[in-house]
Amino acid sequence: TQGPIARQFQWKGDHYEVVRQFNPENPRADLIAATRYALLDGSTGSFIYDRNSGDLIHFSDEGNPWGKIHIPDADQTIFDLVQLRNQTRDTLILLDRTGLNEITSGGTRLEAVACAEYISPSENPLMAYAKHVELGSPPQAMVAMVDPANRTIEIARRNNGDLINELVFEVFLTSDFADVGRSRGTEPHDLESGDINGDGTGDLVALVHDKLLIYLGE
Repeated sequence: TQGPIARQFQWKGDHYEVVRQFNPENPRADLIAATRYALLDGSTGSFIYDRNSGDLIHFSDEGNPWGKIHIPDADQTIFDLVQLRNQTRDTLILLDRTGLNEITSGGTRLEAVACAEYISPSENPLMAYAKHVELGSPPQAMVAMVDPANRTIEIARRNNGDLINELVFEVFLTSDFADVGRSRGTEPHDLESGDINGDGTGDLVALVHDKLLIYLGE
């Protein structure tokens, strides 16, 4: 996303190309979060959140139809969208700094069930978000968590119903890491994993400001 415009890129051979541009026709739009969707009625497309208007904008994959869902009193710190897929109800979660907002369609609502607990070993942690990653050799399912208060990433793995800390490491030495104001989000703003160098070991990738950081697994 870039201000009032969002673009979709696709890998073509050895580079990325813009394959679609999304324009909600709001010159003051602040498009700050997006996610793909696949709904129960078979429709697919992209949801994009406009912080300026408080609108959730949906762009269909079929042709160019689009529309808006206005969210009254939307939290100004919304930073991500996640679709929860199930067989009875379309559910979209809007994540913000204080919790989450849920947008649902008809059907039976699913309830979250706690299956594990994790306590950070850091001092006064602020766990901003968590991502499923596969790290190590062979790659194992783990959870990577961002703690902007201590400028760290924490890695945990499942062990007999508990989440056990595997590693804590510092990403930044400056306080910029913890700047979660309106104009800047938590950094790193995304984490992913994969075998980056082809050695069969799961590696961690972090998107930080305008940089891509790669932590090779051992």
